[in-house]
Amino acid sequence: MKALTVACLLILGLADFCVGKVIVVGSLTHERNLDPGDTFNGTIVLKNTADRDEEVRIYQSDYLFDASGTSRYNAPGSSSRSNATWISLSNEYVTVPAHAQFSLFYQGTVPNDTTLSGTYWSMIMVEPTTSLRHDTVVDTTHNVSIGITTRTRYGIQVITNIGRQAKPVLKFVNKALEQKPTGMVLEVDVANTGNRVTRPNAWLEIYDGEANLVARVESQPLRILPDCSVRHRFNINSMNKGSYQALVVLDDGADCAYGARYNLVIE
Repeated sequence: MKALTVACLLILGLADFCVGKVIVVGSLTHERNLDPGDTFNGTIVLKNTADRDEEVRIYQSDYLFDASGTSRYNAPGSSSRSNATWISLSNEYVTVPAHAQFSLFYQGTVPNDTTLSGTYWSMIMVEPTTSLRHDTVVDTTHNVSIGITTRTRYGIQVITNIGRQAKPVLKFVNKALEQKPTGMVLEVDVANTGNRVTRPNAWLEIYDGEANLVARVESQPLRILPDCSVRHRFNINSMNKGSYQALVVLDDGADCAYGARYNLVIE
């Protein structure tokens, strides 16, 4: 039997998360409003719940995503809206003692450039190197044994909003009515073509042929960075068959409010 080793990388982020025995204490999104020339700093607290010391690697990455679910972790500073080069880390490798905490510090300075405007961001990646998962999968059809080593990492978004004049601009780019195992779902893709991040509330209003409101469905608020897009999902499996008018509303409670109307046919 032939043996094949595969390295499998699982990337996670954007929420409090546990990697192996290392726990991130606090939020994975650090957001600040700044001006050109300002300095800023932050702390990332790691807690080791294991009975042994855990080594962790810390490095930077740019980050872009789209509504299809694709995430791109490119070289730091490669994006036109990256702030990675503004930031320096206190450590590249740390050892978190068993049943102890470690505070990782970072600091940054916004360039003294008055042309900077809007949202700039990057990721601080934290990757445990001690705890790796090793599995073996046997493919009897091809007589191959596959060894899988899983290395898990997570990212802390550092978002800096420069100035006060920039605005998000939202664009509805796609829609689809899909039959899922859980029922009928309306999927709406939204892109931010402006230059400032936003996290609007999102809901769907459904009207019958006599303009009566028959349903209101909310979707989880999603952060939309410039040049990125997200997919909102509205569960409408309780709707009866028929033709309806659908209104999708996005509203951040400030200057960003958008709506789109669709004809909705449920068969």
